[in-house]
Amino acid sequence: MNKAINQNPFDITKAVDFTDQEINDFWVELPHRLNPNSPMPIYFMGGKGSGKTHIMRYHSYPLQKIRHRINLLEGIKNDGYIGIYGRCGGFNSDRFNGKGQSNEIWKEVFGYYVELWLAQLLLYSISDLLNDNESYLKNEILIINEIKSLFVNKTEISANSLSEILEYVINLQRDIDIAVNDCAFTRKLDLHQVRARVIPTNLIFGIPKVLSKYIAMLSDVNYLYLIDEFENIDKDKQEHFNTLIRERSHPTTFRIGGRIYGFRTNITRSAGEENKIGSEYEIVNLDEMFRNEDLYETYAREICIRRLNKINYFDFGHSGKENYTNITDIKIIDKYFEDDNTNHSEVALSFVRSQYKERHRPYFEKLKKNLQEGILKKIAFGVFTDGDVELIISNLKIDENPLVEKLNLFFLYQAWSKKRNLIDASKEIKVEAKRYLTDKDRTSKHSKKLKRAKGDLLAQIFRDCRKKQRYTGLNNFIAMSEGIPRNLLIILKYIYEWALIHEEEPFKSVEKPIGWESQTKGVLKAAQWFLDDARSPDPDGMKIRFGINKIGTLFQKIRFSDKSTFDSLLTFEFNVNEIDIDVRNLIEQAQKWSLLIKQTKEARLAQTNTKKYKINSLLSPIWDLPIKSGGTLLLDNLQLKNLFQVNSNNAADIIIKEISDRMNAPNFGESKKKRNKLEQGTLFPE
Repeated sequence: MNKAINQNPFDITKAVDFTDQEINDFWVELPHRLNPNSPMPIYFMGGKGSGKTHIMRYHSYPLQKIRHRINLLEGIKNDGYIGIYGRCGGFNSDRFNGKGQSNEIWKEVFGYYVELWLAQLLLYSISDLLNDNESYLKNEILIINEIKSLFVNKTEISANSLSEILEYVINLQRDIDIAVNDCAFTRKLDLHQVRARVIPTNLIFGIPKVLSKYIAMLSDVNYLYLIDEFENIDKDKQEHFNTLIRERSHPTTFRIGGRIYGFRTNITRSAGEENKIGSEYEIVNLDEMFRNEDLYETYAREICIRRLNKINYFDFGHSGKENYTNITDIKIIDKYFEDDNTNHSEVALSFVRSQYKERHRPYFEKLKKNLQEGILKKIAFGVFTDGDVELIISNLKIDENPLVEKLNLFFLYQAWSKKRNLIDASKEIKVEAKRYLTDKDRTSKHSKKLKRAKGDLLAQIFRDCRKKQRYTGLNNFIAMSEGIPRNLLIILKYIYEWALIHEEEPFKSVEKPIGWESQTKGVLKAAQWFLDDARSPDPDGMKIRFGINKIGTLFQKIRFSDKSTFDSLLTFEFNVNEIDIDVRNLIEQAQKWSLLIKQTKEARLAQTNTKKYKINSLLSPIWDLPIKSGGTLLLDNLQLKNLFQVNSNNAADIIIKEISDRMNAPNFGESKKKRNKLEQGTLFPE
């Protein structure tokens, strides 16, 4: 095998760290394209790692140059566009603030700077493209003169070629850099250095018109400004780009990429007009596209295969271009992971059967303790002696099937919460369990509950036996990535690292797949990375992280409670009209950071003013939660308010205990004194 065994194919997870060649090599066709030939500007928004940078760089001129090595100009003509890529994070826009200057001055200076920045990127590409082009050389004098006429005073420019005009623009930009940087110390702007030599939009819109006029091969080509990392500039500066979009002219258009939270305004500097979706621009939300796209599973596997092929782990044979045709074939990569999901049940049940032959199983020991406490409190209905306790346990026991024992326990706790006679209830459960095991009646309550809650019951068995929860299988990791490719790569990166620590040889052979322990440890590390990485710079960032942690803890308490009425709980909902605006804002911010995922498929949500959010399942391992969502917990204003309330009075913990206690024996809920204190505001200040 031609590879270095320790080379992690998933080590680099950010497209910004790739070379142009790697961007090309790792490209996999999207279910939906950037649509570079459309004149309509498009905002590409998505969470961190959704693929924005990879998409935009792939459509840039340097990548077109790689793809069209034989005849670049012909290739660009056939593409129908030339991509001009730039990152907003690259010019440190925060410099254009304060320093003793008015906001209006900085707006003008910034607008001039952006014009030179984009013109520089454009001139670099076209000077390289037309370096020895016959049509260009034939019309060079005319082209250069027309471009020079776009400046305020063409007589100042001695340039006689595109490369010389590029050098002139670079020098103008350097003058602004010097003046702006000096201003931090002198509190003055050198007006000579920042004096505009060109009116904004003249170059970035004018140069493409000149080229379309004189270069026949470019007459029908779009000039596509690919502006990345839009979140790195503030509202005032975004207004300038919005203005460019509003005032664009053929053959120029824009693609703007940024994180969901980073699009701050639609206002322009054109008399304060606002850009309208569908009129001035369109939106592609990559997160929503992938989460609702059936083809994402195939797309995600192809990304992995491209990484493995690149360093010769195996030659799967896919080019990454013929995609989405045979999901069965491409699932061969799944075989390199030990898929514990297929025998997850047997692993847990075999352990219980072998380790607890001569003694009560831990969940029965817990029941015994609960019943004895209930007897003392006189709330174990129909139970008075230790003999009664043993009779109940005997009725619920099925030695060969611990999973059905857990079902029996659930139904007993359910009966207890309804204040039924527990001995009678245990006898009924015994009969029903026997009928279920004998007849396999799919209409029985045992069958129905097992279908909905098998994952939760197994998770409880693992916890009861002090065994680690297991997260395994590529299919689950794709689901946990929640439509964000980088999340999947991060998961696989850490799984690979743990596989090496455990002296495994990942991806060497399907006969020796990556073990469940490496997978589980890797995905847990990825979950912790994700939560740590999602640090909002906003002042509410601490509240958001606190709230997510408390909701996760609440769901954990419910999942491992005695009588959880929620199966595979990852989701909560609330009535919009009843929730404080500040709480709604925190939840919406958490959604923008992909910590929460808004659920929109149910028609009733809009009809009832209900909003529904799911915890990002990549976070599930932190709290031993499921991967796929089932039940939904309704939370009221007081509960949500306190779950996001960072204070020293443990208001959130009181809410968690209040809700989870309703599902735990022997009390199944306690008095409302603590809730009354919360409502009266005595536990924490507003």
